[in-house]
Amino acid sequence: MIPRFSLLLCFTIFLMSCDTPTKQYDTVPEFCNYVFTAFKTNAIDESANIWVSEEEIRLLLAQQHPTPNSEKEKQLEQFERMQKLKVFDVDSLQKAFRTFRNTETNEFWQQLRFDSVDYRIENWKGIELTEATAFVSYQNQTFRLKIGELIKTPHGWKIMVQRGPWWK
Repeated sequence: MIPRFSLLLCFTIFLMSCDTPTKQYDTVPEFCNYVFTAFKTNAIDESANIWVSEEEIRLLLAQQHPTPNSEKEKQLEQFERMQKLKVFDVDSLQKAFRTFRNTETNEFWQQLRFDSVDYRIENWKGIELTEATAFVSYQNQTFRLKIGELIKTPHGWKIMVQRGPWWK
């Protein structure tokens, strides 16, 4: 008979070895509501789930339809520049999150309501892209919140780094 402590230890190790699932939003309205809620509640830890990651860009570049070598080289050069600038770094993402959120007061964010989203999905070389704008309300006013340029990754919709959000 295995002692309870051993079972508990095995179970704990098993849970620790499991990857924590990342949030995945497969529809644009669902993702936009998630982004809005993250900013509304000041959930800075969600910043890594909002913007596209280095790994996701690599996957997308690898899955692309045949592309001329010169264009692939340009894409890789741009990707390498972004890596050198550390735009995928957690600190950079959290700084971008704080910078945008601090454009308004906490009271404003807390009273803001998500109403709807406007978008149109386009297909570029097998990759789905869109520019999404959320319509949000504060008291009796409606504002347009440009969620940003979105890209469909294997992990759901994400904002392309340095391409949103902002007030429109």
